[in-house]
Amino acid sequence: MNLKRGKLVSKTRELLPWAIGAFVVLSSNWAASAFLETFEVWANGEWGVVCYARIAYIASFLFALCLLYWQRRAFLPPRTRLLANEPAEHRKHLVLFLSNLPDHLVKSGGRPEGLMLSNDLEQDLLMIEEHKRGKPADPIARWPWEMPLRGIREHLGVLETVTLICSRESLPQAPLFLNICGQYRQLEQIKFDLLVQDQSWPALRSGSDLSALGSWEGWDFESFDQLSERFGRCSRSSGEEDTPMMQS
Repeated sequence: MNLKRGKLVSKTRELLPWAIGAFVVLSSNWAASAFLETFEVWANGEWGVVCYARIAYIASFLFALCLLYWQRRAFLPPRTRLLANEPAEHRKHLVLFLSNLPDHLVKSGGRPEGLMLSNDLEQDLLMIEEHKRGKPADPIARWPWEMPLRGIREHLGVLETVTLICSRESLPQAPLFLNICGQYRQLEQIKFDLLVQDQSWPALRSGSDLSALGSWEGWDFESFDQLSERFGRCSRSSGEEDTPMMQS
């Protein structure tokens, strides 16, 4: 019951600014007519005539305008899933913020230490889950790139493209992640891209051609403003306003 109430409250908060915006549009028409009629009355020399209905229309518009200004930051808020295992909607485009690996995993080709990956993504994720069971505090049992693969797995069947946004540390490791993804038969038809800084300008580069990787720069993962701006660029370039993203 609390979950349903939480969803209803969240949805109401999301729709409220749009309802206020609609009221502003409607009341602006009333206010415009009230102004026009008032000026016509004054033009006829009837200065003492007061119409309370016109005053109410103008006041309604000004009140709605104040409400809209008050709610200006509530339009299109960031959305996160409720913590109730709510299933994600399948999307054609996925954005991943790729974390960097520790040195010992880089030496093993980016693969989890002590495990041999196959060409079956589902089988490998089950094997990794089994490997971690019973030793959650063991840092060796944790593999930072498990979550990106799980995110990709969630959208299989619909997913067409994946865009990687890398930090300055993880960008040189991107080929390792792409090599791992390339060995899975379930991901053969998916196109991988990288959103990088090329000569200090944001650029979308194909993951199939990394010959110029050394001249590209990653992003500052400590700067939320920079990341949100780049994600917005990536969403517009992919044509999906609601492109889902996740960070490993």
